[in-house]
Amino acid sequence: MSLDIERSSDAVLLSESSRLKSWWQDDLFLSTSNRQQQQQKRIKNLLIALVVFAVVALLLSVAALGTASSAHYKALHASEPSNAVVRPPNWPNIEKLAFGSCTSYDLRPQPIWTQGIIPAAPDTWVWLGDMTYMDDPLVDCNQVPGSPECSCTADYMRRPPFQCFAGDPVHARKRMLHQLSVQEYRTFLSYMCPGHQNTGVFPPIGIDPVMCPRPIFGVYDDHDSGWNNGNGRNPAKHEIKNIYLDGIGEPGNSPRRSNTYGLQATYILPGPGTSSVAAVNRGGDAHTAEGNEPGKNLVDEVQLVLLDERYFRETLPCSVKQAW
Repeated sequence: MSLDIERSSDAVLLSESSRLKSWWQDDLFLSTSNRQQQQQKRIKNLLIALVVFAVVALLLSVAALGTASSAHYKALHASEPSNAVVRPPNWPNIEKLAFGSCTSYDLRPQPIWTQGIIPAAPDTWVWLGDMTYMDDPLVDCNQVPGSPECSCTADYMRRPPFQCFAGDPVHARKRMLHQLSVQEYRTFLSYMCPGHQNTGVFPPIGIDPVMCPRPIFGVYDDHDSGWNNGNGRNPAKHEIKNIYLDGIGEPGNSPRRSNTYGLQATYILPGPGTSSVAAVNRGGDAHTAEGNEPGKNLVDEVQLVLLDERYFRETLPCSVKQAW
């Protein structure tokens, strides 16, 4: 009897022990599961924090880059024309303004300077394009078609036989030097800028009222921007632009030489009715500088606006190119 009781007691103890063990295992499982959930939650929160931090850092970087870019842009464009108006105070009154374009592309003499322009006695001269044909060869390809200057592989800029030097700054400078060496044109420069030979500066600075009392202005078209019917895709456009400006005697520090803009410019010239004591530096239309007395100290301005239609020119549509 006692043995059965003991066995029964042992069974109860064993059962209780198993139950306790099961509870302990359940508690352990719940505890482990909770820890895993908490750990996963912490990892999730950490990932969210990292993502938020990365986004904030990116936004701050973009803002800083924008500020730096803006500062760089302002510094870079500080010397650009930005519609600046040039009003040198010592230019003489302009009564007769002459302009022209398209010199001899085939390098023939240019008697127009001595036989037509100088006798017309202009007070100023304005080049309106094609001062020289920078993309044309230095030989007549009709006469010597076998010349190396008349042979090239055609691409989007060059076309044989007459356009093999499109976009070539070395050749562009040769063509400009040839134009400046034409005797009739040199005679014209001596008329517009008398005594410039004594300064040692050639070509003379066209907008210097002391060196050139009859000023010379200019803007290029296609050939003197280095590419017949060209556009802004000319990779040498900045260098060729400066070759052109060298040819018309533009000062070395001119804002027209900016490496991010074309050579557009606006000049205000004193007109024929401007008196010596008039306020030439005033803007606007003609008016009297003192009181309302008609004709007294009249400010009669000539506004000369030169546009650059090549530096940023877009390509033509295919339909227009095909028709052309």
